[in-house]
Amino acid sequence: MTNRHPSEELILRFFEYAHLPEPLKSVAAQCAVLANNMSDFIESDPELTAGLRKLLEAKDCFVRAMVVQENRRKGEVEGKPLPRPNEVV
Repeated sequence: MTNRHPSEELILRFFEYAHLPEPLKSVAAQCAVLANNMSDFIESDPELTAGLRKLLEAKDCFVRAMVVQENRRKGEVEGKPLPRPNEVV
């Protein structure tokens, strides 16, 4: 697809994942691939934008689930605050 609606472009920016550590990067990358494929395959439409927004919400849930899983794997105690990155990218 050559032209994306500005709202699609805005949402697609939030699927960037290069700044994430593994394995969060792997989870986010799979969602980014799907988001870009749908944006390329389906013509601009309000429903496409809504679908991308919901996929973004799902991606955020998947990444949070992976953070919890990794904390459990490392033996972190449930209920402790999640580690924060040194900077926000």
